[in-house]
Amino acid sequence: MPTIDLNSQFGHEPITDVSGPWAVAVVIRSGILPFRRRFLVLAFGIVLLGPRAACPDEKATAADVIRPTVQLRNGTNRGSGTILASVPDETLILTAAHVIHNASALQVEIHRFNLGPSKTSLSEGGGWPRLVPATVVAADPAADVAVVRITGMVALPYVARFDLGADEPAPGEVLSSVGIDRTLFLTRWRTTVEGTALVDIKRGGGPRRFIVTTRYPEHGRSGGGLYRGDGAVVGVCVGQLNLHKGQPKVGLFASVESIRRLLREHGLEGLMRPTPPGASPAPQKKKARS
Repeated sequence: MPTIDLNSQFGHEPITDVSGPWAVAVVIRSGILPFRRRFLVLAFGIVLLGPRAACPDEKATAADVIRPTVQLRNGTNRGSGTILASVPDETLILTAAHVIHNASALQVEIHRFNLGPSKTSLSEGGGWPRLVPATVVAADPAADVAVVRITGMVALPYVARFDLGADEPAPGEVLSSVGIDRTLFLTRWRTTVEGTALVDIKRGGGPRRFIVTTRYPEHGRSGGGLYRGDGAVVGVCVGQLNLHKGQPKVGLFASVESIRRLLREHGLEGLMRPTPPGASPAPQKKKARS
């Protein structure tokens, strides 16, 4: 899939003000076009900006994409995550690398909805949520993706599926984002793919491919999964972009390419749930006619 030309797509002009910690360079096909623009790190937004009123966007009823969603605690900060594999005594959770950056007393919240057919909402009291210590097993800060592990538990029943052979989502494809907005609201909403862009977020390692979407996420949603219509994970929520003052913000999600690379480089791909018989195959790119 060709990389989005952010100049033509979003009418970009150079920006001098930056509201987040990253000055970014976007790779446009054959070269790197440096510019400064607004980038907001979502996982820490609740800490930096303070709480604001928010309402659930869509009732979280789809068990195949909602129930594998968890909340991570990194000290006083929060982020979302997606259960990718679970066997007795080992569960792997996909999240954004900035959610677990400088991990301090990292924990995963296990809620009732992660274990069975209770309401898909965050619950407190009566021993819930269960807080389980976690460790980082893989991270690519440049791509803003990471995997954490929790142990000492039974296998969790709801696990998301990552298709190792998937292509990047195509422009115009409608996907579902799942995450925990403002640390309070577990929601699912739909968004349309604008395309992909190679972005250098200045975390070392150079540019990585990201998915750009028409809808941007709320604070706290970082690390949540981006899903195809067949329920397969194809991205990880990492932030929002404001390329030019007065222009609409867009969403930024770590790509299939980045997730696949992280799993392979750390020997984790063999733990992924296989595509079940009869499931929709990954969309294939059309071959050009000769």
